[in-house]
Amino acid sequence: MHRPKLRKGVIQELLIVNQKMKLSNIFQYSNKSFKSLKVFLILLFLPLLAVPADSDNKIRWTENHRLTWDYFRGAIDPNRHPNTQAVAKVMIELNTTVRDFRVEFEATSYFVKDGSWTINTTSSHVLNHEQIHFDISEVFA
Repeated sequence: MHRPKLRKGVIQELLIVNQKMKLSNIFQYSNKSFKSLKVFLILLFLPLLAVPADSDNKIRWTENHRLTWDYFRGAIDPNRHPNTQAVAKVMIELNTTVRDFRVEFEATSYFVKDGSWTINTTSSHVLNHEQIHFDISEVFA
């Protein structure tokens, strides 16, 4: 089989083009990684912007602390479903720290008083139901 002979300059040009393509692929990968990192950081810290600073407005979940109707201080939603008797607003706060080149996460569940409301302050069944919502938020935290 006969191979065409390439001039020395053509081979050098092909090597340069090949090298540029490799660098281009590295930059594209690096750019994609940087975009992914930016999206991750935004998603990580965005919920923290919505965290109310008022500690009197939130109750940290603990195993033995139970909700009471006094905690439901929010305005009743006028557009609520007719069967809705109470809404418990819960939030999960995420704190991050870096130790020894490792990122550590701590998630904490809170009940938000001003975001929670009820039209029935006498039903222990409804209160227990809202407690379960709060307990579930701790499970997910």
